[in-house]
Amino acid sequence: MKTKKFVFSTLLILAIFLSALALPAVALADGGCESAGTSGDDTIVCDTDTSGDVKALGGNDEITVEKDVTVTGNVKGNRGVDEITNDGTVTGGIAGGSQGDEITNNGTAGTISGNRGGDTITNSGTVTGGIAGGSGGDEISNSGTVNSISGNGGGDTITNSGTVNKNVKTNGGNDTVILETGVQVGGTIFGANTKKAAAKETDTLVFTMSTYNAAEYRAAQTVIAGATDETQTYEFAWGGGAIKWQYFDTLVDKLTILYKSRSKPEPAASATLIFVEEEYLKVYQNDESGTLRFYGLGEGSKIFIAELAAQDWEKED
Repeated sequence: MKTKKFVFSTLLILAIFLSALALPAVALADGGCESAGTSGDDTIVCDTDTSGDVKALGGNDEITVEKDVTVTGNVKGNRGVDEITNDGTVTGGIAGGSQGDEITNNGTAGTISGNRGGDTITNSGTVTGGIAGGSGGDEISNSGTVNSISGNGGGDTITNSGTVNKNVKTNGGNDTVILETGVQVGGTIFGANTKKAAAKETDTLVFTMSTYNAAEYRAAQTVIAGATDETQTYEFAWGGGAIKWQYFDTLVDKLTILYKSRSKPEPAASATLIFVEEEYLKVYQNDESGTLRFYGLGEGSKIFIAELAAQDWEKED
C-alpha cells in the first residue's frame, strides 16, 4: 500500500512539473509588451511605455520596441537566434543571447552587447554607452553616435560611418575595420590591445572615405603610405577631426577625391542662335550682352562647353 502511494505521489509531482514547463513564463516587464517570453518562438512588441526588463526565453524570438516608446530597463535575448529592434528608448542595455543574434538600434539605448555567438549589430541611432560584440565573429555597423565600440573575441568586421566619441577596439582575432564617409572617431582605432597580441593577429584597416578637399586627401594618402610600423600610432586630419590608429598589419587605401561639377547654364531667353555646324555644335549670342555660349550636341541634348564674353571676341574694324 505504501509503495502504491509513493508511486502515485511521484507521478503527480512529475505531472505538475511537466505542466509548469508548458505554461507561458511570467513577464518581467510591466507595461505595453504584448507577449511575454516563453520556451517557444515568440514575437514581443512593446507599443507603450514599459517598466522593467523585457526578456526572451527559449526559441528564436523577435523583440520590437516601437517608436516613441520607452522601456525603463533592459531588453534581452536568450537561447535561440533572436532579433531585437529598438525604434524607441531603452534606458538600460540591449543584449543578445547565446547564439548569433541580430540587434538593430534606430532609437536610443544605454549599451548594446552581442554576447556569445556571431552577432550582427547595426546602430543608426544613439548609444550613450558602448557597443560590444561577443565571443564569435561579429559584424558591427555604426552610422549613428556611440561612446565606444569593442569587437571582443573572434574575427570581427566593424564598419563606421558615424561618430564614436572614444576608442574603437577589435579585441582579439583577425579583424577588419572599415572607415566610410562621415566617420568621426574621438579616440584611437586599435587593431590589437598590445604589441604582443598584435604579433599573433592579422588585422586590416580599410579607408573608403571621400572628400572634396584635395589637400586633405593628399595628406591622408601620404600618411597611409608611410605607416609601415604597426606598433606606432599614426593619424591624419579628416572632416574637421582626426583619424588615429595603431596595431594594424594591413592598410587599404580606397580614399576618393570628389570634384564639384561646374554650372551648365542654358541659353538666355533673349539669345539668338547664330551658328550650327552639322548638328554637332551650336553657338548662341546673347542679344543684350553679346556673350557667346557654345554647346555640343548629342543624343538630342545640348552639352554646355564654354562661354566667351563680348569683350573677348569683338574687335574694332
